[in-house]
Amino acid sequence: MWVVCINNGVCDGASSDIVNLTIGEKYFVSKNIDSIKDLKEYLITNDVGESFYYCSNRFLSLTEYRDKKLSILI
Repeated sequence: MWVVCINNGVCDGASSDIVNLTIGEKYFVSKNIDSIKDLKEYLITNDVGESFYYCSNRFLSLTEYRDKKLSILI
């Protein structure tokens, strides 16, 4: 599954504020697991080539991201 980063700063459930992600960049989710507060954690290879689990609230699906961008244009 592919997702797009929408938050590369501090967020709920994050164990670190250094994430090495780029807003607007798409990332492949290698694995996902259930996390706290009805969130999931996605195993993603970040911009420096390291794989980490990131909270799903940092991302949108490609469809959600596209729809959000289209609604801004309309």
